[in-house]
Amino acid sequence: MSRSLLLLDVDNTLYPPSRGVVERVDALINRYLVERVGIDAAEVDAIRRRLWSDYGTTLHGLMHRRGIDPADYLRFVHAIDLGELLAADPALVVVLGRIPLLKVAVTNGSAAHARGVLDHLGVRALFFRVYGLERLAFVPKPYVQAYQMVLADLHALGRDCILVEDRAVNLRAARQLGMRTVYVADGGPPAPEADVSIGSVLELERALGRDCILVEDRAVNLRAARQLGMRTVYVADGGPPAPEADVSIGSVLELERALAALA
Repeated sequence: MSRSLLLLDVDNTLYPPSRGVVERVDALINRYLVERVGIDAAEVDAIRRRLWSDYGTTLHGLMHRRGIDPADYLRFVHAIDLGELLAADPALVVVLGRIPLLKVAVTNGSAAHARGVLDHLGVRALFFRVYGLERLAFVPKPYVQAYQMVLADLHALGRDCILVEDRAVNLRAARQLGMRTVYVADGGPPAPEADVSIGSVLELERALGRDCILVEDRAVNLRAARQLGMRTVYVADGGPPAPEADVSIGSVLELERALAALA
């Protein structure tokens, strides 16, 4: 079955980290710990590191350790002016619009925050559904249960999905469920947990093209496919190999050998 769903993380995935959105949220998380939970400011960083290590997110840890109200937390930490940090991204609109998959946002933030990001980037109309923590019983990625809830609500299987993420740790459970994974590295090294690593979400169309192999008897038709990252097989029928092709064969009956060469 072909993959039909594109699951996309939101923050630092649909826009570069240099926009500073996560830094603003992080500052408010620290304020929340001091003002609402009563933690000494000097201890905040160490406590957050422990919560991340033990529970995946600060919120998940605070719910288990302190019994906080998650809705209050999300309102507090997402009270930022996205308009100061994000603007419409025409290139992103084009890239996502050309990918013929149903697009679903899956975030460890609130749904309202995610929708705000999509609105400011100008891509909200391209998304079929937005899953914030509220729809996932406040269970965050990287827990497998978060992905299972998304799949159950979409009536989908893992093998139907491609996940695009900027945090490598969030890819592992997705791969366990059969999803194909794309890591947005933003200049960092590739992630071993990912099937494909890219520098920016704007490279996504090309990355997804690597899943495809085009078999053609007309060399001119191979060029655009290669631009999109597809691998190409040229059926020469006795003619010379095509420079546009990754592999040239004399007949489609040789295709099995050609696919082995591309593996």
